[in-house]
Amino acid sequence: MEETKSTINKYGAVIYSDGGARPNPGYGGWGIHGYLYKKNDDIIKPIVDQKHYLTTEGYLTTHIPNNKNELIERDMSFYPKIELVKYINGFGSFNNSVTNNYAELVAAVEAINTTTGMINPTLDGTLENLTIVCDSEYAIKAIEKDLSGLIKSDWKTPDGKEIKNKAVLEEIHGAKSDLQKQNITLKCNWVKGHSGNPGNEYSDWNATSGVFLSTRDKTSYYNEVILEDTKSYWKTEDDRHPLLFLRRCYFMSTTDTDKPVYVMGEHGKRNSYFMFPRSETVISIVYLPKVNPTIKTIMDHQLKFLGGSEYPNKKNLFISKTKFSIDMLSLYNKFILRSIKAFGTKQFYIKNANNIGLVHANKESIVDELNPQFLGFQYEDKVNHVEDLYGIIFDMKKHKKDNVKLGDKQTSPDEIFILQDLTSMFYCTVEEKMKHKPNPINTLVKKHFITRETKSIQDIKSVKDKEKLLEAFSGLNEQEEIQKRIEEIKWIENNPTHQVSRYIDKKISAEEDEEGKSKEVHEVRGLYYDTEGIVKDFLIKLNANIDLPNRNTLVKIEEMNPKIYLLSWREDKVCKHCIAMELNDGSSAIYHNVFGNRLVILDGIMK
Repeated sequence: MEETKSTINKYGAVIYSDGGARPNPGYGGWGIHGYLYKKNDDIIKPIVDQKHYLTTEGYLTTHIPNNKNELIERDMSFYPKIELVKYINGFGSFNNSVTNNYAELVAAVEAINTTTGMINPTLDGTLENLTIVCDSEYAIKAIEKDLSGLIKSDWKTPDGKEIKNKAVLEEIHGAKSDLQKQNITLKCNWVKGHSGNPGNEYSDWNATSGVFLSTRDKTSYYNEVILEDTKSYWKTEDDRHPLLFLRRCYFMSTTDTDKPVYVMGEHGKRNSYFMFPRSETVISIVYLPKVNPTIKTIMDHQLKFLGGSEYPNKKNLFISKTKFSIDMLSLYNKFILRSIKAFGTKQFYIKNANNIGLVHANKESIVDELNPQFLGFQYEDKVNHVEDLYGIIFDMKKHKKDNVKLGDKQTSPDEIFILQDLTSMFYCTVEEKMKHKPNPINTLVKKHFITRETKSIQDIKSVKDKEKLLEAFSGLNEQEEIQKRIEEIKWIENNPTHQVSRYIDKKISAEEDEEGKSKEVHEVRGLYYDTEGIVKDFLIKLNANIDLPNRNTLVKIEEMNPKIYLLSWREDKVCKHCIAMELNDGSSAIYHNVFGNRLVILDGIMK
């Protein structure tokens, strides 16, 4: 009889399970994380953080300590080589008070039932091996123990009392019986909790999500388990626009999240006073052509909690203009993005009654409530001021003016705004760049393969040219590399005026910030009118990641025809400045170093 397709593929599964209750007993949740695999002869590759292998036993570190406590590479010859098929993630909550042990047992049951239930309807093949990994010795003993004796005793102890967690132990017994009927081998492994094992950490995050879902909805039992594609699992699309490069994204309880306008900035360490005078305090307004979906998701979720449902006794919940800050580095962490992709906002919860900002189940702080509120009121004034500056810049640009006096709107009689185009300082044409910094390998490729239509490096008569090309393409596919170079040369010839990052005439210095870290500084000359109407200049130090993007971002956006502008002006005895940027996708932004953008004029000398 011909073998059917459903019996061809033989799968194995490793599932990490975890459960918890806060307090104990109290609100509970369970979580699982794992993967389906099949055996093959492919080389096992490090995954996730380049420190762990995927095996039939679970996640194993690539290196282990020897008897001298030195890290040596793990011998993988003892483990079958596997091919990753699918990731499994899931979590759930309880509608009644439970103990940690009960939650751990439920997690194990869910791990067994979910995995076996997904194979046949989802994939062509059968499950042969199932390994449950958890940090609960109680759960492992319950799974490995022969429960037939308890069944005979009607689930009672020798003194006649009903065994604890009888209902879930019955489920475990039933699940094990089903595995035996399907000829699936069950194995249990113990792992130390919170020891850095990815599987244990991810199942713990999922269980934590279940706990907090339980605190929100005490009436229903929630569970969700999904299969996820391995190729895209850690490659969640990063939708962060390059102009959103600052560390924080500010918003208020009154923010319209459907508008693609974002107030970005920085105010020092997370616990620093918001809008307290600091040199690194920045306010930026970024205008995008469309709404950023990730930021909108987080903002909308945060604003759901302003009604006081979670902490009704918190007075700040009812302040009409509560202010928040999104930590963009945390939000765009690949684990957080993957969590949003898989489960939306279900894995985010409120910190506590004193700070209603959002925390992820992995304890990563994503949103902070900005305190103290009275300092935060300056925020609106600063934002309004930056908006006015933005209007001045782009009005001057529209009318092709390089200076403007505001008349009745001016804050001082001498205030005149001067606009400069700084684009040429950071970008140049391809043609200009090639003149200053030609590519010798491209020159050789053009000389032999375009001009003379040479077919192979071996055909080149010049020994010197041949050696240079062979050295340049060492270890590479020569023909493919040559073809790439030819296409690059032709693109350069067809796009000589295209803007690219300027690496010539560098005006970049490395300085140290207040914490002793190196920072990228661009020096420019700002302009202002003195009291006699004479234009004078002053030195401005533009800091990367404060006043403008760093060099990596400047390179990243060169395809978007960037324009960079400097606005400078004098207010009495103080000279100020700000930076604006514009890209050809319709986006624009202004960056204003709120307290560090000024130089004082004393007797004609800048201080």
